[in-house]
Amino acid sequence: MKSQLLLQQCLASRYFSEEQIKELMHKFYTQDCNYRDQIEICNKKLEVFGLQLIKGIDEISGEGLWVLCDIRRDSLTNLATNYSPLEITYLKIVIDSIITADDSKFCLSYHDAIRKHSLVGIQSFKQKEASAALLKFQADNWLAISQTGHFRISTKSLIELNTYLTEIYKDELASCYLCSGLITIGFYCDNCSKSTHAICFNQLSKQTPPLPLCLNCGHALTTPNCLIGSFDIEPFAPTKRET
Repeated sequence: MKSQLLLQQCLASRYFSEEQIKELMHKFYTQDCNYRDQIEICNKKLEVFGLQLIKGIDEISGEGLWVLCDIRRDSLTNLATNYSPLEITYLKIVIDSIITADDSKFCLSYHDAIRKHSLVGIQSFKQKEASAALLKFQADNWLAISQTGHFRISTKSLIELNTYLTEIYKDELASCYLCSGLITIGFYCDNCSKSTHAICFNQLSKQTPPLPLCLNCGHALTTPNCLIGSFDIEPFAPTKRET
């Protein structure tokens, strides 16, 4: 009975903050049990349905996010229940434009995103439809908005669309050598070719500007050459470690 209720709760919400997943696990299991052990137990039950709770890290805040993923199917296929074929095509175009942005900025302005509507190739899909679709993508957390008003790929998308993104954009997207997550905001070392999330670097590094060093080889990271993505704040700003 508990397993059925837990499955229903996971299906209803589909993604959870670190605190929310702790509360959910403690609700269905004993309070003194480690919640990560509880998640492992939960995932064994979810695996029967082709589902898994997978964790990612918010590249801005460093907060953990758990997403219920369908591990049997392409996650983009699952979007068909919520979006029209034209909207799915448009989402792919917007994601592609973000990932292939000049200078690895990994962002796209609202106006540039709207102009991409013509690439859908259907006359009925105009700017009005594109604007409405962008609002839906943002509301459903497939896209995020930066402080400068640019679209970014959300943490949810980086987790749930991981297989799709790594297959299609293996040359454009790097993985963090510290946490293995895909990077759209981070640093690249031109000496050892290692890449890290900015949040992972700042959490683990005890260095201070202006000469940050690669955590892997000790080589100096010089801006802007070392930057991956577009930063809203000082790239090497100190950050609180996630608990």
